Amino acid sequence: MDPVSAHAFRGLVAQLRGDGRTILLTTHDMAEAADVCDRISLIEHGRVLTTARPAEVGRLISEYERVEVTGCPPGLAGVVARIPGVVAVSTGDTGLRVETGGPDVTREVLRLCGAAGVTGITTSRPGLEEVYLHVFGRRGMRVDR
Repeated sequence: MDPVSAHAFRGLVAQLRGDGRTILLTTHDMAEAADVCDRISLIEHGRVLTTARPAEVGRLISEYERVEVTGCPPGLAGVVARIPGVVAVSTGDTGLRVETGGPDVTREVLRLCGAAGVTGITTSRPGLEEVYLHVFGRRGMRVDR
């Protein structure tokens, strides 16, 4: 939808929700689904894989929490990777991404990063689009250039 139609659509959904109505929305637009839906169901070949609040759907692919670290000193990635319960560590242009097995491990990563003088830390879980791509893949689709 174009921005004007999307705005009007979200207003209509809010009005109907306020009237106590249930709305069934079918979409592949994960951002739109996260914005307007109370619950998300992922369906594959007629089978419901999960139904949950948008913020909880990330648990379908992993129980991990994600720690994004910026301003980290050299060598921190190797130290963090050796913490028991750290699932994965990757480095990129902006810093370090750490996937942990749960809240206790996340606390240890945060403690270690703070002690190392890290300047920026955020935590999150996988978003709807990431879950969708993980569960359904790209289904053999490709873009020719």
